[in-house]
Amino acid sequence: MTKQTDNPFGNFSGTAVGEAEQSKWEYPGIGYNASQGIFYVNEDQVAGLTLVPLAMRQCKEVEDINGVIHRYPVNHPKAKMVAGDDITYRLQVACIVNDEVFVFGARSWTARASWLNPRSGQWRDEKFATGIWYALDDFIREMKSKHGVATTPLCWQLTLKVGEQITVGTGKNTSKSHPIAVVGVPEFIGPERVKQYEALYQDEDLAGWQMEWKKSAPKPPPPKSRSRSLTLTCLRVCRFNGDCEKCRGLR
Repeated sequence: MTKQTDNPFGNFSGTAVGEAEQSKWEYPGIGYNASQGIFYVNEDQVAGLTLVPLAMRQCKEVEDINGVIHRYPVNHPKAKMVAGDDITYRLQVACIVNDEVFVFGARSWTARASWLNPRSGQWRDEKFATGIWYALDDFIREMKSKHGVATTPLCWQLTLKVGEQITVGTGKNTSKSHPIAVVGVPEFIGPERVKQYEALYQDEDLAGWQMEWKKSAPKPPPPKSRSRSLTLTCLRVCRFNGDCEKCRGLR
């Protein structure tokens, strides 16, 4: 190929059409250590968290005897899942923190319940408030009823804090944990930022990001050359409840 020295693009701003799947939706992580009540942004501890939620997805995974991880929609019948070890439930929230897209990864029951504890019904855990995502949805409906303006989660800024300690589990399998709590009420971010985040949502194809977990899919087993000791090291120091790509590759 001839060496290109001048800028050939002019006003062209780029495209993501045809982008390799493995390079899509790679965002820095946010984690929460529920037992200690600590938020992590990347590897940095923070006392609280202010974010604008963009999208949420959840799934469940099973690892079969060959080490292949099979992902299923969260409501997929267990009888139609591959045989394997215990089911792992995952939840992720794509959000804006300091004008950058992050993914809040939640595997622990406390973190997931903090986001998605049902409003009512048999699956509601009374030790938790209604999940952040559902409470925000209720707030959005209330604002539309009062003011006649339709909004979505990306219009609202949330401030999160460490909640009061509770006991989770039953019988001998109990532990102390800190739910995630919301400070005050959601704050409207303003029309200009809404337009900016609408464009970001489209550019990042976050609708596709959500849909990715609504279909069943196997994942390849981890490389055989990686040792169990590396696995344990990663999971021990991981700030994202084992939800980072390094952990998932080493498991």
